[in-house]
Amino acid sequence: MSPKNHDRRGIRDAAKAALDSGIDYARARGELAKIEAAEAGQKLRGISLIAGVGTAFVITGYTLLTFLACRLATDIWFEGDWLPATAITAAFHLLVGIILLAAARKRTRRAKFFHCSRQQLELDQKWLHEKRHNLKNRR
Repeated sequence: MSPKNHDRRGIRDAAKAALDSGIDYARARGELAKIEAAEAGQKLRGISLIAGVGTAFVITGYTLLTFLACRLATDIWFEGDWLPATAITAAFHLLVGIILLAAARKRTRRAKFFHCSRQQLELDQKWLHEKRHNLKNRR
């Protein structure tokens, strides 16, 4: 075996080892992202349960108060006619609901979930791409 072939084989082995370690690193980062997502899911489930039960109580209380307000408005301003009070209350709630849903939609479009993990994965992919490119140029 000539020294030239030995040098090529050594470079090839070193490059393969570097690429393999980079691939292993990328897999580990992927596993980490998967673990982070599972942890986030567990936390969100607990928060969602509390928020759901709280929301049910708030909706029930709000519904009863709205009924009471419509009943009072009917007696005070509309001489017993419940249709105008109910229509005004419904229109107000629809308007506020549409505004809030539009604001939520706008915010979710701008939200960047898993920002740190995605950024790290992009850096890892860039690093692997550079390693592959450097290996091709050495050949």
